[in-house]
Amino acid sequence: MKNLLFFSLVLLLAGCLNSSVKNPIHKLTGKWQSVTDATYQLEFTKEKLKHIHNGKVTEVSTIMADSACKSLYCMPAENPAQGFCFNEKGPYGEQCNLVLFVDNNRLEYTLVGGRGNTLIFTKIK
Repeated sequence: MKNLLFFSLVLLLAGCLNSSVKNPIHKLTGKWQSVTDATYQLEFTKEKLKHIHNGKVTEVSTIMADSACKSLYCMPAENPAQGFCFNEKGPYGEQCNLVLFVDNNRLEYTLVGGRGNTLIFTKIK
């Protein structure tokens, strides 16, 4: 019985430690400035995405990681191995975004099933 309890605890802890690998949203956390529109910014938190135009929040969405791009909205993703997806649920419905590249300074993503354009942002320090 003790062995079973110990094994269960080890599995639980391993799942907690592994959650950051399964949920890459932490890579997006912070404020980002569009490189093509000086009036447009994004602000990511653990579960929310704020769209900001001219310094005013225009939309707040709930976001959720979909690392393998397997949700209903992400199924048209052509190359999910290239990055990871996150679902964005806001006042106009739900959509899937494919993160093509992210590091401490730059974010590039595209709307899955959209026009195919890539949105590019730089990190606001």
